[in-house]
Formats: sequence, C-alpha cells, structure tokens
Amino acid sequence: MSFSEARRHALDARDAVNLQPTGRVTYQSTGRVIALGDEAALARCEELPAGIDVQRIAVGAGRAEIEGFLGAFAVRIEGAGEPAVYRGDAVLDLGPQPLLTHEMPPPGYIHAPPDDWQRLDTAAELESLSGEFEKPKYFDYDASICAHAVNGRTVCSRCIDACPAGAIASIGERIEVNPNLCQGGGSCATACPSGAIRYLYPNLQDNGRRLAAMLHAYREHGGERPVVLFHAVGYDPDEYLQADENLLPIAAEELASVGPDLCLSALAYGATQVILLVDPQVPQSARETLRLQLDWMH
Repeated sequence: MSFSEARRHALDARDAVNLQPTGRVTYQSTGRVIALGDEAALARCEELPAGIDVQRIAVGAGRAEIEGFLGAFAVRIEGAGEPAVYRGDAVLDLGPQPLLTHEMPPPGYIHAPPDDWQRLDTAAELESLSGEFEKPKYFDYDASICAHAVNGRTVCSRCIDACPAGAIASIGERIEVNPNLCQGGGSCATACPSGAIRYLYPNLQDNGRRLAAMLHAYREHGGERPVVLFHAVGYDPDEYLQADENLLPIAAEELASVGPDLCLSALAYGATQVILLVDPQVPQSARETLRLQLDWMH
C-alpha cells in the first residue's frame, strides 16, 4: 500500500475514537451594545442598522474599566464626577487602542478602531451576538493539589501568567478560573506543575487513545516513519500534508493544550517526530509556554 493509503487508514482510526463529553458554559444575550469612544468615533454608530440597540458612552478624558463577558458586561467610567456604571450584553470599543489588552478578549467584546472601521463587518458581528450560546467547559481544577500558595505566600503563578484570556485570578491560597472568560487556550494546563488544572476537551486520555489508534493503523497498513503534526482546530494543514505523505495530523482545540505528555506519548507510540504547527492565530503567551515546554522536553 502507498503511504497515502496508510495515512487514510490512520486518520479513519483517529476519528473512530469517541471523545468523552464535557460540561457546557452558556451565555444569554439580548444584543444590548455599549459603544465606547470619543464623540467623533461614536458618530460612526449612526451607520449601523437601526435594529442594533447601541448605547453610546463618551469616554473623553475619563477612565473606562470593562468587566464581564457576553450577556453580562459592566463598564465603569471614572471622570470628574461620581463614577458611572453601564451594563450591557456586548461592548463595541471604538478607541484607537483597545481598552482590553488580553490576547483572547472575552466573548462579546469588539474592538473597531477608527482607522479600521468596516461598517458591514462590524454590523454583522454585533447582530450575531444576540441569542443563547454555549461552549465546552475546557478545564477542571483540583484545589487540593494546587501549588499556588503556601502559608499565605505565593509560590506558583504559572497558570495566571500563561492564560491569554485573563480568566484566572488568585484568591488566597488557591486560584479561581472564570469559565465564561476561559476560551480553551490550554496554556494553563500545560504550564501547571502539579496537574491541578486539567484540559477537558479533548481530555488527555482521549487524545492519547487517538494518537495510539492513528499510529497503530498507519504502521499496520504499511506506513513508515510517521510524523505527528499537531495543529489548532480551524487551521487547515492541507499544504503540509500534500508535501509530506508521512505527516499524520491531529487537531487540538488550542495548540497550547498540547503539552509534554502528548508529545512524548506520540514518540512512545512510534512517531519518529512531533511537529507543533504554530499558525498566526496562536497567542504570543501560548507560544512562549510551548517554547518553555519544548526546551524541557529536549
């Protein structure tokens, strides 16, 4: 059999592995939008369809603080007078620089700077934020083995530092992960030294079974020198697969969830090499986490 046929059998075996379901995180939004910016930027909102419910808030010289996520945003404006708090389902940030600087901003937050205003794209995105939404709960946290703090002294903040969504906070001697802010970046589980945070979808056991089945089928049908290619869901690795017939792809919800356990398991199951395909959408913090883990594995 040719390598391409061996790869076809390998991918069929990979896809035949059933993934354990995980919990769901839900969002409820009526589509109320809080628009933030100066007067000139806010005037752009007049170009939006009349059906979009927009509350315009001029920031000016004041300071704006944004908390929350889709369906539950709170914007606090501090100026010369008493602070004002505005609540809505989504935030349209019209400033030249984003008010939220997380690499993975919360669902429902849109930054549309004046120099890059695309009215139709922005309108479509805002209209899509009304309704009920859900996503997987990507993590599990076991506080009993967390190494975050001992006797009131912080000794580990790797997960907090690695999270590109700002979803993890310190609360005394443990951490707290906000499931509505978590977007499955996976850096936390990869960086955690104790296993207190585990990635749930797909979980480590399921990914291990996918790897084992894929590599076994590839060898069984005549394939040689298999190379496992991890890539993020949503990124098409087809150009790489066409160039090398011994590449066996496996998608991860986020690339940073692929840690030493999976990479070394792939080698143990018979892969001659493991490649992590870092596409342009992988956050810089995730790249740094992966680099540190690769250094450790080497």
